[in-house]
Amino acid sequence: MSNADRAKQFLPFDALNGFRLALKEKEKIIVDKKDLSEEMQEELSRKLNSLEIGDKVKIVHYKNKQYKIDIGSFNQINRMQRFIIVGNTKIAIDNIFKIYDL
Repeated sequence: MSNADRAKQFLPFDALNGFRLALKEKEKIIVDKKDLSEEMQEELSRKLNSLEIGDKVKIVHYKNKQYKIDIGSFNQINRMQRFIIVGNTKIAIDNIFKIYDL
């Protein structure tokens, strides 16, 4: 018996398939999306206009009823379809809460 086969016999048995995933989903804290003031919208617009390809940024954005943080290099902005790409993550411009320079 190979070492891999021997190790498999000690893996935990998940009798309720998907139960752990369901518990993990329940642990998420659901929040409402915050409306940006005009001042915050103007600041965000200025920030988006000043970004250059390769800039390192930290972006706080709303996705799946939660606020998420993505850190990476700014790669692209598509104003027609209203999204940006940071690292490998596509982020809707309308869901961006704050952008920080790194």
